[in-house]
Amino acid sequence: MAWPEARSNSRVGASFIANAYSNHYDSAMAYQVKSARRYVGLIVVVLWVASLALPVATFVNGAYGYCPGFLVAGVGLIFGWAALQFGAFANLILLVLCGLLFFKRRASMIAACIMEILALTSFTWNDFPSDAGSNPIAHFDSGFYVWQVAILLLTIYALGEKRFIASGKIIA
Repeated sequence: MAWPEARSNSRVGASFIANAYSNHYDSAMAYQVKSARRYVGLIVVVLWVASLALPVATFVNGAYGYCPGFLVAGVGLIFGWAALQFGAFANLILLVLCGLLFFKRRASMIAACIMEILALTSFTWNDFPSDAGSNPIAHFDSGFYVWQVAILLLTIYALGEKRFIASGKIIA
C-alpha cells in the first residue's frame, strides 16, 4: 500500500502542495511589502529634500522676497516653539519614520498621526519674524505644499499599510 502523500488524489498530498505554495507565496509577499516600504520611504525623502530646496513662502513687504525650505526648517526647529509653531518638528518624526521604512520596519501609526497634526499646525503660520520686525506672509509657495504632500503620503501609508495588505493593493 502506498503512502497517502504519494497518491495524487489524496487530501494529504493536496494540502502538502498547498502548504508549499503558500509558504513560497508568503515569503514573496513579505519581500514585496519590504520593497514597498523602501519605495514609499524613498519617495517621501525625495519629496522632503525637494521641499527644502523650493521656496516655502512669499512675504508681503518683499524684504526677503521668498523663503527657502531649509531656512524655515532650521529656524522652525530652533525658534518655532517660541512662536507656538510646531510644524518644523514634524521633520524630525518624518526622518525617523523614513528610517524605519528603509530598514524594512513598519512605521508607527501613532507617530504618523502626531507628525500629521504637527504639520497641519503650520497652516496657522502667518509671519516670519526678523531683526527688522515681522514679515507677513502673502502666500505659501510650492515647497510648503510639496512638504505637506510628503507628510500626508507617509501618514496614509503608515495608517493604511494593514488595510492595503488585506485588500491586496500591496502584496504582503
